[in-house]
Amino acid sequence: MPRRLAVLGFDALDVDLVLKWSAEGRLPAFRQLLGESAWCRFDLPAEYSSGMVWPSITTGLAPSQHQSWFGTRLIDGQYRVRPRRMSDLRGQPFWTGLAEAGARIVVADVPFTVVSPALGGRQLAYWGSHEWMPHPGSHPPQLLAELSRRVGRYPIGAVVEDTWARAGARDFARMLSQAIQLRSRILESLCEDDWDFFFGVFPESHSAGHYLWHDAGDPQALRRIYEDLDCALARFLSRLPPQAGLAVVLSHGMGPNYNGCHLFPELLARFNARWSGSIGSAASRSLLDRIWSSTVTRLPARWRIAAAACLPVQARRWLSSRRQQNARLWRGSPAFALPATDGFSAVRVNLAGREQAGRIPDPDAYDAYLGSLEAELSQWTVEGAGHRAVARAWRSAAHADALRLGAAPDLMVWWDNSRPVTAIHSPSLGTVRGESSAARSGEHVMHSLLLLRVPHGAPGRRNVAGMGLTDIAPTLLDYVGLAAPASMNGRSRLRELTRP
Repeated sequence: MPRRLAVLGFDALDVDLVLKWSAEGRLPAFRQLLGESAWCRFDLPAEYSSGMVWPSITTGLAPSQHQSWFGTRLIDGQYRVRPRRMSDLRGQPFWTGLAEAGARIVVADVPFTVVSPALGGRQLAYWGSHEWMPHPGSHPPQLLAELSRRVGRYPIGAVVEDTWARAGARDFARMLSQAIQLRSRILESLCEDDWDFFFGVFPESHSAGHYLWHDAGDPQALRRIYEDLDCALARFLSRLPPQAGLAVVLSHGMGPNYNGCHLFPELLARFNARWSGSIGSAASRSLLDRIWSSTVTRLPARWRIAAAACLPVQARRWLSSRRQQNARLWRGSPAFALPATDGFSAVRVNLAGREQAGRIPDPDAYDAYLGSLEAELSQWTVEGAGHRAVARAWRSAAHADALRLGAAPDLMVWWDNSRPVTAIHSPSLGTVRGESSAARSGEHVMHSLLLLRVPHGAPGRRNVAGMGLTDIAPTLLDYVGLAAPASMNGRSRLRELTRP
């Protein structure tokens, strides 16, 4: 492996904010790096949600191949959902080939990856994370304990929302700043080892974007987190070997959490009733969820938070998935809304030959149903604003391919997030009103950035046509001198990024 490469990831760090605050001089390390490097920003297609981003970066596979999808997963052939597991993910991280070629690797807290002792090197997984994922681990096994003794415990709990709800926005921001400082020390320490390939990620930007996007108590809190990350970047760059190449990845971004997800199940139920020729709409919430709403949610917030903290994370995930499923409704409907998505709504068609009690009989009826639903979505407007409620919709498959979708949604619905959504009007279905109960003030937007600072590379912004997440792994492999496996869906963009 003739070329050394370090990759630094910033999970859900928003491209627009980084460029804006860099231009204003608030992020001097990013500003300098943008001036010294070749970089491109690119939008992600509508098939991507946040849970699909990092698996595509690490494996070079599209969502239909790596099968990560999102946090609550439909059980194939059933009308039940369960939490996503790491075993659901297909494909291998691209540094597998590097390790097999003899490269000394350092991999620290890359989302949706686990420690693989067979790859050797130094690996760290989930010393603090935004996701509800497996327990922390390391290779060698003693590495995690050594680093924890050196820097201390991660200051934020296993469920980020609990820490935010318990501590309040100001203390939560302080904890995030502390977490960034401790993680920076860990990455700096690992960078001092002998390595050929280094990959470290800051997940704190993800948590900050969700819970500090619109903090009325301290509107500058999010910017200060970005400034802390900029300082961490500066410290890491100061320890990087002079001839090592550097790639920086901003996985996806953040924006205001304005969407119609809370109104969508009722609207879809009305559409299904019309499609089926029945009257009115069916109850879109399960019995367990209705009981929960009339009992648990009426308790004081501090009691709920304290009680939740007593439950194991896996038990909470299971209980949450049970609340969100409604097998009786789903079984009898032409289609149903999948729960627990990030800023978008997802539709699963009750297709014969795929679902147990399929109501849509064949591929032609499948296309007709989705076509009619897409036409209906285009008519929805946000009451009081007058603009279209739905920004775009993406259909996963057509005709017989739908039978092979696995756990994927048939249609993903992305909302216009320009202002809060409290009522949606349909000319044919009427108006549905309701306030969102989402705790997050920020939600994902699908744009990314890849930056390369390499010896003899020409700096400046590049417009790389068709650039996507699946191109990142082949590009990095190309730089270090390895060909990408044929199984990867993307291709190397190294030449487009480095030529003058």
